[in-house]
Amino acid sequence: QERWGISALHCPYCHGYEFAGEELGVLACSPHSVHQALLVSEWGPVVLFTQGVLEPTEDELAQLSERGVAVERTAVTELAGPAPALEGVRLADGRVIPLRAIYLAPRTEFASDLAAEIGCEVLSGPTGPLLRVDEWRQTSVPNVFAAGDNSNLLTTASAAIAAGALAGVATHRSLWAEGLGSLSWPGSKRSGDSCCEGSRHTIATITAALLLSELGFQTHIW
Repeated sequence: QERWGISALHCPYCHGYEFAGEELGVLACSPHSVHQALLVSEWGPVVLFTQGVLEPTEDELAQLSERGVAVERTAVTELAGPAPALEGVRLADGRVIPLRAIYLAPRTEFASDLAAEIGCEVLSGPTGPLLRVDEWRQTSVPNVFAAGDNSNLLTTASAAIAAGALAGVATHRSLWAEGLGSLSWPGSKRSGDSCCEGSRHTIATITAALLLSELGFQTHIW
């Protein structure tokens, strides 16, 4: 945990340039780790540690070799060097492989049961569950929208912000379509309107959208 986001990393796009040309490792967490090793090889020499999690196919081995990625099948047992920096990894046979950073794609899970409780459909993503959303970020439950890592394959802050903006617009459109888009300000009331009923529906819908945008993940590194 002391190295997370500093020398133990999850994304070559969020973390990469600062380690350009350095010795890098990829710790296998799933079969998708081969793809991650190929991406990380853009930044520097890479060792893929299979950890007994995967065995690359012949085609994958050819791709890894072409990119100069070494494959190490002996398990990593320890991260070496004073945290939060990294000097290398110690293997089960006692060898130490020098590394400046190690990448991994940890499993994730929802930090809240809210989506399941209200009946949102959950898909199986490459590293964990994802909420199914349409192009307007609406979940399988009408008038409930989701944004951020709970429904994005690309887990970056910029993608989450864009999804949040879209979900906000879609939420307002949903309210407006039901005649609830114009909120009653203090001291005002539209003719024939039931302010209390409209406000309850509005608050419930917006709250659901905001809660799902904050649902987030818990990350399991090991």
